[in-house]
Amino acid sequence: MRAELPFALALMLMWTACHAEEGEQDVSTSCSPSSTSAVWPTAREAAPGFGEPVGSHALDPQVVEGIGEHSGTLLLLEERPAPDHRVTALDLGTGQLSAFYTLERGRFLLDMSASAHWLVLSLLAPPDILDEAVRYQTAGLERIDLSRPAAGLLSPALAQDEGTRWIDPAFGAGALFAIAASELPELELTLTRLDLESGMREPLRQHVVEPLLTRDGRTLTYIKVDPSTGGTHIERAESDGTQPVALTSPADFHGVALLALSADEQWLYFSALRSAGDVSAHGEHSSAADWWRVRVAGGEPERIVPVGEAILGSAMGADGALFFSTSLGVYVAKSSGETMRVQQLLRTRAARALVWLP
Repeated sequence: MRAELPFALALMLMWTACHAEEGEQDVSTSCSPSSTSAVWPTAREAAPGFGEPVGSHALDPQVVEGIGEHSGTLLLLEERPAPDHRVTALDLGTGQLSAFYTLERGRFLLDMSASAHWLVLSLLAPPDILDEAVRYQTAGLERIDLSRPAAGLLSPALAQDEGTRWIDPAFGAGALFAIAASELPELELTLTRLDLESGMREPLRQHVVEPLLTRDGRTLTYIKVDPSTGGTHIERAESDGTQPVALTSPADFHGVALLALSADEQWLYFSALRSAGDVSAHGEHSSAADWWRVRVAGGEPERIVPVGEAILGSAMGADGALFFSTSLGVYVAKSSGETMRVQQLLRTRAARALVWLP
């Protein structure tokens, strides 16, 4: 891992390089969760293979438990052997798994986000369009109409610039927010507001990743990156990026990622590394992480779920359920009295990005 990169971005960079050069590799984590009040599942059988049509193979994503206790649909990036990726839908009411969208052959999905109408995908440029080295430095934002997912990607792309990775899309304030990441001549991470009607772009903040907005679009949270050290901390600001206030300190954690707002938007959830570590060739972080939260209004962070494994993706449900994935599967954590009850929903090592839909 390069010292000047935040670990969330370094995951993406290493992941794309891995797929371009080596394909899938088997990686496991071995950290055990520490003793706290959280209830952690004991059954942890990892599925070592995947990629067949959903449900047709014993090693495909397998429903474990917790189905029927939560509403909505969970979309997950099923990371199949290169060069094919697929967005899979898990009906949380019935447990049914179905292919939501299969990417064009040779395309790679980095991240995704949803509004009431659109699913926005951060996708590497199509093969044979650019020089191979430039292609893996180029990712655009494209969208799917949630009412007609079978229609596929809509034209034109929301953002597509040679040599720039558009990552971390997030909706809010009637616009799409995303990070324009480029490495030449030096690393730049620019939080940008994209007007969906006019296509106008407004740069807001430098050296930030993972923007997240409240439902009213007035409050913006994000991860601030120190370009000289790679240190990260969380800030809250106005929707235009002004009046930033630190919610955590760079000295608090070795790295933070995967911001999620509670249903009442009073708490900000995030994953934090237990110790410094390197990014594996598969794209996972080798350091164990846990779930923490801090009040959006400010206060001391508190640990809520001692995961003890690499956390890859997350999504917040309307009922306050926190969905997240590790290299072993997809889990859900929800408050139960004074503890956080954790259940494993799926056994799979394929789920990286998660999106919850009502």
